[in-house]
Amino acid sequence: MPVKIGLKITLIISALVTAAVTSVISAEPTVEEITVNFEVPRLTSKDIFVRYDGSTIFLPFTEIFHILDLNVGTDPDRTRIEGFFITKGHRYELRPKEARAVVNGTDMPLLPGSFQYDGMELYLRIDQFKNLFGLDMTFNFTMLRVLLPLSDQFPAYQRLLRKQAREKLDKTEAALKNIKVIPRKHEWFSGGVIDWTLSTNPLGGGGQYADMGIGSMLFGGDLSVSGAGNTTTGFNPEDITARWHYAIDPNPFLTQIELGSINSGGLLNRSMRGGLITNRPQVQRTYFQTVNLSGPLEPGWEVELYADGKLLDYAEADQGGGYHFNVDVNYGASDLELKMYGPNGEIRTEQRHVQVPYTLVPKKQFEYASSVGMDMVTPGQRWYAQTNGYYGVINRLTLGLGTDIPLSPPAGKVAEKPLVSAEATAIIASSLVANASVAPGYQSLFGLNYTMPSSISANVGLTTFAVSKYRNPVEQKYSASLSLSSPIRLGQRYLGLRYNLSRDVYRNFNSTSMNYGFSASAWRMYVNYLGRFKSTRYPSRVSRSFTSQMLLSTDLLRWLRPQFRLDYDHTTNSLSRFGVYVTRRFLKTGQISLSYERSPVAKSNMIMLGVNFFTSA
Repeated sequence: MPVKIGLKITLIISALVTAAVTSVISAEPTVEEITVNFEVPRLTSKDIFVRYDGSTIFLPFTEIFHILDLNVGTDPDRTRIEGFFITKGHRYELRPKEARAVVNGTDMPLLPGSFQYDGMELYLRIDQFKNLFGLDMTFNFTMLRVLLPLSDQFPAYQRLLRKQAREKLDKTEAALKNIKVIPRKHEWFSGGVIDWTLSTNPLGGGGQYADMGIGSMLFGGDLSVSGAGNTTTGFNPEDITARWHYAIDPNPFLTQIELGSINSGGLLNRSMRGGLITNRPQVQRTYFQTVNLSGPLEPGWEVELYADGKLLDYAEADQGGGYHFNVDVNYGASDLELKMYGPNGEIRTEQRHVQVPYTLVPKKQFEYASSVGMDMVTPGQRWYAQTNGYYGVINRLTLGLGTDIPLSPPAGKVAEKPLVSAEATAIIASSLVANASVAPGYQSLFGLNYTMPSSISANVGLTTFAVSKYRNPVEQKYSASLSLSSPIRLGQRYLGLRYNLSRDVYRNFNSTSMNYGFSASAWRMYVNYLGRFKSTRYPSRVSRSFTSQMLLSTDLLRWLRPQFRLDYDHTTNSLSRFGVYVTRRFLKTGQISLSYERSPVAKSNMIMLGVNFFTSA
């Protein structure tokens, strides 16, 4: 009898357990695949398959990352999904069979119900994309749409921007092919322009001033005349400057003729009234040379070439993994940047700084200028003949020679000796440029310039002077200078530092000057500081000045940007000047300014109201 009762109880319990399990199984939600629209504004909109359990959706992880061009990969056994998010330092590893996730070095569990895995694709619940990667998606069941806000860090968006920039570059290059060269035309007399300025100063009985410039085509060349005068000193005809310039079609021997106010340039240059011939270009050169940039890469990579932030060219690595660019290098400083994009979202950058001084002449080219005229600076109306020439030995080295020959020495005085000069400019390295010149009986000069973008810029110069009553009447012995500037990065902002030191030594005195300062901005506030120190030593006394100036401005106000100025004199330990300045544009072509300055030393106030109208008259 006890055995039968125990068997009956066991059968009842088994039936209850079976019923409970059946009830739980039947209570599990039904998971189905549905099609929704996955949209990232301004980037993509496409239909994808997702899983829906009646209350929320699960999105395919690898497909979403492929759409965004994010790095994603799986191991051969498909037990692990790994890659990096945006940057290589932000790595992730998802292990669905172990229900674990490692994101950016943090190990965390994948909770039941937060994912589904079928052995091929990992489906993450929509909120898990935000928890793991910050991708804040929303699902609209009525519209069957998943919306992900656009981030400019998405590699797919970066690729879209690159594509648009390249299409714009291709259109620009195609438009340049339609340029038509208009031949130069020489008019005997044609057109004209007048540029004039009138100003007055009613304070303290000041005078009224006038400046005027006239230009026109005359005898096949262009004529320009300018002069100035005022009601106090009158108009002096000797202050008139006039120049007639005739342009000749480009050729190796003669390109320009000038008459009137001329300057032949070079170390021995003089401002003269006379005539000049030269084979220089009509306008200052911008192009210097073409260089080839190349390097090794893996197949499938894309490379973009930028110069000073502007896209110049793009290419894909060839089958051997190499890339090649022919780049036009211009005068001045250029920052070249290569941006490389890998097939799996990798990004590399290379920066190269190219510095070409304007005194450099392209390889195997020769430039000269010869002039004859009367010196406009030295008293005595003496005549001189000057010639200088420069030759590009190689693209990194230019040599030059010059002469200065007096033609009419002053009567009863020692004749001025002719001068000869030699000059050299060399690019020692891409960031280091040296220049040197020597003119016996006049001066010798040596200078170095070193520039590293976003790091430091340095200039060093030394000039020694010879005894000469014509070229060195103030009897200067030498001049030395040092200047430094460096932007220091503080987070997302920069602190610009600058320093300048100069030393000038004369026969009877010497002078030392320093300028230093910084500029910075934070929270829509802008600060600029400049300090000045100067010490002049005479045989019997020493004169010193030491001042500081601080400029503060802000754009917190919508319509105005006020500026505040403080001047402090350290020699007297007192505030020497302070002021407030406000400027506002109005009526499209007008500007109104109001300023207040206070001088505690002179115990004076100055209030100024200015109104300007800019017209084309």
